[in-house]
Amino acid sequence: MSTQSQILVVDDEKKICEFLAVLLGREGYRVACAHNAADALAHVGREPVDMVITDLKMPGMDGFELVTRLKALKPDLPVVMITGYATVETAVRALRHGVDDYVTKPFNIEELRKVVSRSLQTARIERENKELIQRLKETNAELARHRLLLAEKVRQTGSELEEARMLIGQYEGEIEVFSELGELAATEQDIHRLMEYLTRRLMERLGAEAGSIMLREGESLVLCGCDPARAGRLSGLRQGLADGVAGHVATEQVPLLVRDIQDHPSLRPTPGRAYRTDSFLCVPVIHYRRTLGVINLSDRANGQAFDEQGRELVNAVARQIAPVVENAALYRTLEERCVAVIEALVNTLEAKDHYTSGHSRRVSQYACALAQAMGSSPADVELLRRAACLHDIGKIGVHETILEKPSRLTAEERNLVEEHPSTGEVIVKPLDFLRPLRPLIRHHHERMDGKGYPDHLSGGDIPLMARILTIADAFDAMTSERPYRPAMSHRSAAAELMAHAGRQFDASLAGLFCDKVLAS
Repeated sequence: MSTQSQILVVDDEKKICEFLAVLLGREGYRVACAHNAADALAHVGREPVDMVITDLKMPGMDGFELVTRLKALKPDLPVVMITGYATVETAVRALRHGVDDYVTKPFNIEELRKVVSRSLQTARIERENKELIQRLKETNAELARHRLLLAEKVRQTGSELEEARMLIGQYEGEIEVFSELGELAATEQDIHRLMEYLTRRLMERLGAEAGSIMLREGESLVLCGCDPARAGRLSGLRQGLADGVAGHVATEQVPLLVRDIQDHPSLRPTPGRAYRTDSFLCVPVIHYRRTLGVINLSDRANGQAFDEQGRELVNAVARQIAPVVENAALYRTLEERCVAVIEALVNTLEAKDHYTSGHSRRVSQYACALAQAMGSSPADVELLRRAACLHDIGKIGVHETILEKPSRLTAEERNLVEEHPSTGEVIVKPLDFLRPLRPLIRHHHERMDGKGYPDHLSGGDIPLMARILTIADAFDAMTSERPYRPAMSHRSAAAELMAHAGRQFDASLAGLFCDKVLAS
């Protein structure tokens, strides 16, 4: 809640405006009302507004055109759309017009409160991010200016040129690290790969035998980059923000350089035990006085302790990656908001029919369990979780009477149902960050013998993650009650999977699912 936030409610129904004004006023917001789009535009033009909540259907200019004009006036202004016409087309159009969130009538008051709070917070983060980028550009420009001055000074004095050459030779490795890091940060969107690369380069530069980077998630530190020797067993390791040496450094926001841990006065080991390391560095990653993570390096291969020069290098790297880590967190937040809107549509579709209620959630659980059983990476498991949650979104385009029909479908009705994978792909296509999900959504009804749909792929031509999703989807469908048949037991459904292994399902995955997932 914020007493400073100004909200404009736009609706041609005065009672709705009055209701929202009272509700939001109780939350501490300042609320103004407009009963048509023209008045709303005039109000935004003359008064400060932090958010607009608008109806879709209004006489004259509708909500979509109003949003377009508002975004032209103030691109950063968050807009929440409220409508009683909740369709897939409406949702997709809303996203394309720049609507930040979407609430259907009749209102769920708690949902509306959360949407307003979340949209205002996201808008604030986006503003701060733009300010950060601008300051970063100004800093880079200032740095470029100083580089020119330095170059001029070097050209003027031969002795200074020699001194500069010696200095560059001394720090050649550091310059290379910063150069490579700058290039990679500009192109690499996967924060985990970036952190793994950076860990390796710092280990190489300082001759460390072990290293890691932990990023903050809420009140925890999560391992996002690790030396290759330990990556398999430590990836994703989570610890409390106040736990251990890393937690201490994250909390105090002060780098820790330990030359010999056995003699360190405040790091005495438990009696009867000894530390596995001798010398280490632990440096916080800080952005605007907020801890984003820590960089850890331990034990140098040459047996020497870490020194002040090493600490300064890691400190400088920590400062350089702080904006990258902050931007990655913001990008994840924006992705999650878009996915949440689509998942809400899927949940709404499933909630209309008790036969399919919770289907996507259960499919997600089965699919992720199978992926973990086969040793998939955390990134692949997360990809599968998202795909499972959205795999049936294309059924929004299939009429309820067909989905709930208790008798055999006609050929025409079956054709309509079999279009839902390709329809689902079309729905998520405007969201570019969901590109990896498209093959899974499109191909989750393909068969190993090529008799599936929509593309009749077979065998290894079907993406591996889609083959996993197919098994999870089929198993939940068999073990759930349907209008035309009762639910099967888990044992009977497992037998059915194995009976069709090699023809409909991937035989090795089906066996693993029955032996490991169902047995656990």
